[in-house]
Amino acid sequence: MKKTIFPDSIEELIQSVCQYAATAKPKSVAVQAGHFLLYYDHTEDQLLPCIRQELTGPRFDHVGETAGEFPLLTWQLGLELMDMLEAEQKSMLSVVNDWQYLPAEADRTDFYKNHPDLFASYQKLLDEHKKIYLLTSKLLDKKTRTGVWFSEVSLRNQFNRIIAKKLKNGELKGEKYIIQKDNGNHLTCSLVDAIGQEQQIYCAGKRGNCTHELAEMNRQVLDLGKFDLFINFYPLVCKSYVQTGTDWAYELFLDNQYTINIGMPSTSVYSKKDLLQNCEITFHGG
Repeated sequence: MKKTIFPDSIEELIQSVCQYAATAKPKSVAVQAGHFLLYYDHTEDQLLPCIRQELTGPRFDHVGETAGEFPLLTWQLGLELMDMLEAEQKSMLSVVNDWQYLPAEADRTDFYKNHPDLFASYQKLLDEHKKIYLLTSKLLDKKTRTGVWFSEVSLRNQFNRIIAKKLKNGELKGEKYIIQKDNGNHLTCSLVDAIGQEQQIYCAGKRGNCTHELAEMNRQVLDLGKFDLFINFYPLVCKSYVQTGTDWAYELFLDNQYTINIGMPSTSVYSKKDLLQNCEITFHGG
């Protein structure tokens, strides 16, 4: 991590990001924004995006007002920021929290089947900004089932597969990697951080968490577009996972890329000004 700032205005936020980006002189920039939760509607037995503009009907008013404004506000802000950045290639992407509040019986694949493309509210804003393109999970492989969206569950699973492959091929070597068997005889791999603490990055048979998905998202963005700069708008409550996941990405996958994480409140926000409450920007890499 290079530095951290706490902007008091949208203008300061954009200026700070542009100043840091100028040191990177990126040819290509990717911005993750518009992040949203999946909401399970018990009445209709369906999964819906927790985005106020996409929720219709009075029974959704509370969830839409509480957590449904953050997605489109950050999508809009990400596009406005992108307009101010100098780069030959500019792309947007969006990640879906498709696990946190879902009952065990909910089938997330139904959501992606029913919503394979950008929502009209997202597409309308994207169309207003020229030469900014959509980076989609469809580019990963022909079998992807999450449409244009990046699924948190899929990111976690893909991270585990990548690390398992690296372990099998003997690519994780050196003092910073501790490879052993746990009490259940599962192969594990821990990463020793800068202050000597061990952090388990892989355990066979164990699901990943938010830290794993953040590291994988950085890897995929680099892999899909060879981006020099990645900017990530995320819910501030996820701060510790985002920062650790970014550190892992640099240890495991990244080289000279730049990353900017922008943490903002994700509930009870109704304007871009509300997003500035305790907003925290961290600059990494280079």
